[in-house]
Amino acid sequence: MRAVAFSLAVLPFAACHKGNSIETRGDPPFEIASARSVLWAQDPETSSEEGEAALVISDDEMGCEAITAQNMYYDIEEVMLEGQGLMFVLEYDSWGSAEQPLDWEGLWMTGYGMGGGAERMMYPLAFSDGFLYFLGGYYGIGDSSWLRIDTWAEDGVRGSYSTEYWSGNFDAQNCGDWAPYEPHWDTGWDSW
Repeated sequence: MRAVAFSLAVLPFAACHKGNSIETRGDPPFEIASARSVLWAQDPETSSEEGEAALVISDDEMGCEAITAQNMYYDIEEVMLEGQGLMFVLEYDSWGSAEQPLDWEGLWMTGYGMGGGAERMMYPLAFSDGFLYFLGGYYGIGDSSWLRIDTWAEDGVRGSYSTEYWSGNFDAQNCGDWAPYEPHWDTGWDSW
């Protein structure tokens, strides 16, 4: 019998873990073939009192630079992701108090969650052909999406999720911080 040697270094950087799945139900506007890339990043200014983070699930092979090259919170309209997938944007604020310090673990639901001197917000999005779509409208009103983070650690983020059309489990690569916010000085008319 011949021994076969291999190195983990030759595997794709955003390789799909066994814990990743995506199931389709109902009549979705587009198909998400698989969860090939599952990535997590957060705002570099995240503190124990407040923070923003994003989980991206894509059927395209992506590396961390896909979500760390831009500021995901302020420049989300400039984040053009390839393929089809889902994005969950999370925001936490305890209004400058460490009464309830930031903990990414736990249940996040569409819209606002308040309690214990803090506020949690989640905005679920879908993306296809370079467009981002807010599920349930811009503020998630009328949508019943949820995300449960069972484990948050430097080596990965694990949990489950559900939206109107897609659900599954995730084992995300923790990509660290996204790019810092840099104000854009536009002298022209606002595009809105």
